[in-house]
Amino acid sequence: MLANTGIFYKVTLLEAGLGLVALGIGLAVGHNPLSGIRFGGAEFGLGALTAIPPVLALASMRRSRLPGVRHLVESARTMVREFLSPLTWPRVLLIAAAAGFGEELLFRGLLQPLLALQFGVVPALIATSIVFGLLHFLSKAYVVFAFVFSLYLGVIYLLSGNILVPMLAHGIYDAVALWSSAVTGPAVPTLPAE
Repeated sequence: MLANTGIFYKVTLLEAGLGLVALGIGLAVGHNPLSGIRFGGAEFGLGALTAIPPVLALASMRRSRLPGVRHLVESARTMVREFLSPLTWPRVLLIAAAAGFGEELLFRGLLQPLLALQFGVVPALIATSIVFGLLHFLSKAYVVFAFVFSLYLGVIYLLSGNILVPMLAHGIYDAVALWSSAVTGPAVPTLPAE
C-alpha cells in the first residue's frame, strides 16, 4: 500500500503540474490561460450540469455488453485499483480536482486558443482533441473515448467562454469515474447460465 500512496501523490502532482506548465508556457508566449476565468454561481452550475452527459455515457459503458467497451471499462478499473488503492473520497477529490485544473488549463486554456489563432476554431478543437486522446492511451478504445470527451470539453469552453466550466465538468466526471472504478464487483453484472 505504501508504494500505491507514492503513485497517488505522483499522479496528483503530475495532473496539477500540467496546469503550472500551461501557465509557464502561456506567460512565455504572452497568453494567460486563466485570463477568461470567472467565478460565480452560474459557472459552477453550468460546470456541474455539463458533467451529466459524460457521467451518463460512463454509466452506459459500464452496462454495455460490447466486448470492446467491457474491456475498456475493466482495464480502467484494474488500473485504478492496482495503482491508486486505497481510493478514498479525499483521494478521489484531490486527483479529480488536479486533473480538471491541470488538463483543462493546458488543453482548453492554452493549446486550443493558441491553435485557433493560427488555424481557426474547428481545426484547433480537433487538433487539441487528437493530442488529448493520444496522451490518454490506455487502449485504442480509450483514445477514442478521450478524443470525444475532449471535443465535448472544447465545445463547452467555446460556448461558455470560461475555462472554469470545462474544469468543473472534467473534475466531476473524473471523480465519478474514479469512484465507480474503485467499487468492488464486476463492471457488468454476469447473467446466470440458463
